[in-house]
Amino acid sequence: MLEGASNETEFAILDLRNKFDISSTQGKIDFVNGCMKIISKISPVEQDLYLTRLSNELEIEKSALKTQLSSYIKKSSYRARKNEYRKIIDNASREAVKLSHDNDSSVRQMKAEERIIGLLMRYPDCKKLCEGFSSDKLSKGFINKTFDIILSRLEGGLDIDLTDFGESLTSDEYGRLAGIIARTRESNNAKKEFSDCLSIIEEEYNRKNAKYSDELSDEEFRNLFKNNT
Repeated sequence: MLEGASNETEFAILDLRNKFDISSTQGKIDFVNGCMKIISKISPVEQDLYLTRLSNELEIEKSALKTQLSSYIKKSSYRARKNEYRKIIDNASREAVKLSHDNDSSVRQMKAEERIIGLLMRYPDCKKLCEGFSSDKLSKGFINKTFDIILSRLEGGLDIDLTDFGESLTSDEYGRLAGIIARTRESNNAKKEFSDCLSIIEEEYNRKNAKYSDELSDEEFRNLFKNNT
């Protein structure tokens, strides 16, 4: 195999071999590491054949090569999942900014809203803090809808695993809830954090709905004084 190339895999291995001095220990190690990257992309049957031939030609136990290949594949899979997770986070951040503009909500409010959803899912006991809080103060659409569904299920003693929302949410909403759950980190004081988020939502709601004197009609302006006398 190493003396000539009859297919793409063998050509890649032969090309790699020319870059290292496999008569030295370090060169052999570097060459084998490179081979793992190449061999990991082919079928299990092909992998076994190439590992056998590498073992014979490099005088390395096949079991050691199989262990190294398995380790490489696991690490590659972990990196791929980590990159995918990072993409989800980045996309969710961009979506939050977009939604804040579409719904006339601040990014601060959007983050607080997503956080209370995540905390409710992770720490269901936080529902006790929702007494007196109206979901009408939340952004319309997904947040408002999901918050009400979670509270309704908790009050009814039902489970709130992600899979329990498949019939209540659209596929897009289900995906967004999954993203929130994935991003929800542990809290050292979930109830305090939950209360702080509710306060932020209250503040943003009041800010958006406050009417200043220069925005009031003449009748509304006169009624301000009537109410204070």
